[in-house]
This record gives sequence, C-alpha cells and structure tokens, in this order.
Amino acid sequence: MKVFTARHPEPSGPDDFCFALEGELVTMPMHVCADPACGCGSSMAGLVSAQATTGFTVTELDMSFTEYVSALRDGFTRQGWWANERDDEWLITEAVGLARAAEQLPVGMPLGIDQGEIYFRVTAP
Repeated sequence: MKVFTARHPEPSGPDDFCFALEGELVTMPMHVCADPACGCGSSMAGLVSAQATTGFTVTELDMSFTEYVSALRDGFTRQGWWANERDDEWLITEAVGLARAAEQLPVGMPLGIDQGEIYFRVTAP
C-alpha cells in the first residue's frame, strides 16, 4: 500500500524543517492556525513522534488498509485526536483520503504541502 512517510525536505529552503522521524507515517495537520509565520500549514504530522516535517514522500509499505487504519488510530489516540469508536467514521474518511492521495503519486518523489495542497519539491533547472 502506498502511504505518506516523513522525509527530510529536498531541496530545502529557509522555512523547511523535519522534526518527525525519517520514514514514519505522516498525516495532514489536524489544525492549521491563521498565523502566516507558523509552519502548520506547510507541514505533515508524524504519527509516532507527533512532530512536523515540511518534507515527505510516498512509500510502498507491506500493510493492508485495515492495518493502516489501525496505525492512524494508534497515532491519533496517543496525540489526543481520536477519542472513541464514535470517531470511526472520521478515521476511515481520513484514511481513505490519505490513501487515495498517496496512490496517485510516484514512490520516492520529494513532496511538500501548502495549506492542504500537495506539491512536488523540485529544483529549478
């Protein structure tokens, strides 16, 4: 299954950072604030570290969709975003959205995100 994983941003700029663990599953931020100086709108969140990164990629992992949902549930529970079984519909919707987005992108391509829009990180020729 194709999933999003943390990766050090390349190419990197002055606003890039990677506090997440290299290779950990990442998700869209749960909350994006209105402060343009904050990096929450340009980063993904690590499920294990609960830390952000402006760089990520698509990785092919040997996991089922059910295992992916379980990994998301575990991460969101540790971070306080998932409360109980009543949130299952939200969790499945999140998992489907992430899986569909990852499936459309090539494995290994450096990626970034800006206000929910994923883009390819490329260097100018």
